[in-house]
Amino acid sequence: MNMESFLDRLKTLYREGDQEKIEAFILEKIADVAVGNGNELALCTLYNELGGYYRGVSRYCDSLDVFNKAADCLESRGLGQSVQAATVMINRAGTC
Repeated sequence: MNMESFLDRLKTLYREGDQEKIEAFILEKIADVAVGNGNELALCTLYNELGGYYRGVSRYCDSLDVFNKAADCLESRGLGQSVQAATVMINRAGTC
């Protein structure tokens, strides 16, 4: 999965303001990676993006659930003490 093209498309969707399309797009990409495209680390990033989206639309319980998935994803890959993990913790704290 090309994260640059994902983020470009996501920015476009945010500019357009269609909340349903934003969520559907992120969930679609999560499903693509979860099936096993070989870039499982991208899954951690996608969870983090979805958590931020849910926080932004005041779906705080969903946001916390997804940030927890992102943290678990990083931990299972030995990245529990990484910059990415710190970012997820900060985002999770922002939701709280």
